Amino acid sequence: MIGEKSALLDVSLRVDNLKKTPMDLMYLAHANFRPADNGELVYTAPYTAEAVRVRRSIPGHITPKPGYPEFLAELAANPVIHHRLEPELGFDPEVAFTIDMKPDKAGFAHALQKRPDGTADYIRYRPEQAAKCIRWICRTPDQDAIGMAFPATAEVEGYAAEKRKGNIVVLDGGKSWRVDMRLGLLTAAETEAAIRDIEAARKT
Repeated sequence: MIGEKSALLDVSLRVDNLKKTPMDLMYLAHANFRPADNGELVYTAPYTAEAVRVRRSIPGHITPKPGYPEFLAELAANPVIHHRLEPELGFDPEVAFTIDMKPDKAGFAHALQKRPDGTADYIRYRPEQAAKCIRWICRTPDQDAIGMAFPATAEVEGYAAEKRKGNIVVLDGGKSWRVDMRLGLLTAAETEAAIRDIEAARKT
């Protein structure tokens, strides 16, 4: 239950298939926050290259700068290096990850960016509703944004590729799909409590 002084929002989305026949569904909740220089990322997943996978393919709309492929290779080998958002890290152009999030005992996955002042940007959702988690970081002269944990039904390679991988949700006629999220700002005290809960979930 969110109190009246809370800076958190409960956000839900429901998709209804009004047809009588099945419908393919792809969804990604692009919940962005502003990155904080030297902010720290904490989330309910193993901090391994197997569980935090950087996208190595470069989409056609991106023009990589010198050193960008090498930066992706470093992240692929050791994703922990992006957990502190040091200003010199090369998220220009954007970098995307797929993360194998772990739910806590209540069924929620959590992610936060702890800011240098002790507060945090925060999001939680249920992986049983959205099986994939995407992280997106873009720090360019024109864009400065982070999606710590996008609840998603698929990865980011597009409909045809995701269908081949079996990542498309199929809604039968008359059926519904929904996702429920809580996101916003945590106080310093709430941040420390959330970090303790996240670390406990990571160890299970």
